[in-house]
Amino acid sequence: MPHEICVASERRPLDDVVQVAHDGVLLRFHASSNGDAVFVSASDLLRDGVPVIGGLGTVAWGQGARLRAGRLSVEVVWHAASQRHGVGKDARCAVCFGALVAGDLAAACVCAALSHEDCARARFNCSGCGAPNEEATP
Repeated sequence: MPHEICVASERRPLDDVVQVAHDGVLLRFHASSNGDAVFVSASDLLRDGVPVIGGLGTVAWGQGARLRAGRLSVEVVWHAASQRHGVGKDARCAVCFGALVAGDLAAACVCAALSHEDCARARFNCSGCGAPNEEATP
């Protein structure tokens, strides 16, 4: 999944549900089917310094955020290179320009450029927007 939950130096991929607890404060994160990260907390919560009304919010696909509840600080980090999306009809790979098979999964950048997963691993930057491929090694 593209989002990671970071607490101190620990990183956890948001595959399904991640719970983070500290000093009686509990934050729960859910991976939604559209790629967003949904978070909920019963404690007073700030997202990027702004109060979250009702303790429920989302971090949209392609975005990151810093959440703070009491003394608990959590960063939600986005990794564009690892996102996978379903392929629609007549889609083409942004790297090799080959056809993508409808219904298959393809790697997607934050700019929505699609590519074969093998092509995405082979590139250093997105051919659509120039975003770095975080999994590539120089």
